[in-house]
Amino acid sequence: MNQRPTNQELSGMTMNERLFACGLMDEFDAAIRNGEREAFITIVTQLAFTKKDAEAYADAQFENLRKRKKS
Repeated sequence: MNQRPTNQELSGMTMNERLFACGLMDEFDAAIRNGEREAFITIVTQLAFTKKDAEAYADAQFENLRKRKKS
């Protein structure tokens, strides 16, 4: 069984690599698909992001999603 990467290891990875390494890809996709901002933030903070950075990332992602839906 693989261990979860350390925060130091995660910091050198892309978001997708972090999600895959931590087994959170499906949960992340579901949070976006369902518009669950708090779940999204909880997931992102597990990937070596601060809560403040996770909130900013969530706001940007959900704003992009809103813009795409309007188009």
